[in-house]
Amino acid sequence: MKTKSILRILAYVAVISSLAIASTGCKKEEPKVEKAAEQAAPQAAQGPTTAANAALPEDGFKAEITVNNPPTTIKAKAEVTVEVKVKNTSNALWPAKGQVDGKFQTRLSYHWLDKNGNIVINDGTRADLPSDLAQGKDVTLSAKVTAPEKPGNYVLEFDMMQELVSWFGPKGSPTAKVNVTVN
Repeated sequence: MKTKSILRILAYVAVISSLAIASTGCKKEEPKVEKAAEQAAPQAAQGPTTAANAALPEDGFKAEITVNNPPTTIKAKAEVTVEVKVKNTSNALWPAKGQVDGKFQTRLSYHWLDKNGNIVINDGTRADLPSDLAQGKDVTLSAKVTAPEKPGNYVLEFDMMQELVSWFGPKGSPTAKVNVTVN
């Protein structure tokens, strides 16, 4: 008899709890998720690393890019390899791999601009970091670059980017620009 009474009381408590949660719109858990994300960003900004499964903090998009022996002439549609030194001048670790789908992966890429600075090719081939790149560290990458189809005078602009987040240049990081004649 006591067992049935206890079961009825537990069932009653469960129903009342369900009604209480439903009346709040089931939003009780959402602030916890937002707070966790808010806490992760400042924590990442304070320390020298950023989790590989998150976007870089705003001050994480800082790089120094140097092109070693830049090409001055490339044949139209030709692919060349350009050695580019990249230094992490931010306060965050740049993740080499990011998430399984590539999101948040930090990579080197390029744009082709015409002589007036207009974008001709926005999204060049990516060069992967060999491993996560810590604050103050540098690495030289072999960037495979494909020249535009039409001959002319162009600017080859190298920039770092975090996949599905942002290019570094628009966030204030200097890019590396090279004048190239495509023939």
